[in-house]
Amino acid sequence: MLLLVMFLLFLLAVFSNGCESKKETAFGESTPSAEIFSTLPKEPQGENSYQNGKDAFNQKDYATALEHFSRSAEVGHAKAHNWLGWMYYYGKGVPQNNQEALHWYVKSAEADYAIAQVNLGKMYELGRGVLPDVIQAYKWYTIATANVSSQETRDRVIERREALAQKMSQKEIVEAKRLAREWAPIRQ
Repeated sequence: MLLLVMFLLFLLAVFSNGCESKKETAFGESTPSAEIFSTLPKEPQGENSYQNGKDAFNQKDYATALEHFSRSAEVGHAKAHNWLGWMYYYGKGVPQNNQEALHWYVKSAEADYAIAQVNLGKMYELGRGVLPDVIQAYKWYTIATANVSSQETRDRVIERREALAQKMSQKEIVEAKRLAREWAPIRQ
């Protein structure tokens, strides 16, 4: 009981500290409530629009999804970049366009989004929107395996990379691994 009382007193002290009324001065001093809210974690830029885009996409409202994903992409939302790439790759709500898909997958992959890295590897492997390049495909699959959160997805990417390796020379594999090691994400 004593611990509960001490804990409640602690909370009271923490939350009442600085709650006295302050007036904003000509120099723009903030009020205590503004100080409290400024320390709260901020939502990632474009997250609301991204979520709205996913909702619209799942309802097959591709025009609305495109609008929301585009808005999120403008502020550098990597997942929105990937979804735009996916929409162009499969022609959902937009004319199918491999070059445009490649553009969005590159932006997302370079921002370190694993699913886009897999998609980009696939584009290079199959030569969609770009000349086939087994070295780049292997590189992106390797980078993705380090970033995917699902073991199942990681296993599928490794299988795809290993199947690709069967078509590559040892020199090409060594070069792809070097490129993967030297790669660093672009922070937006």
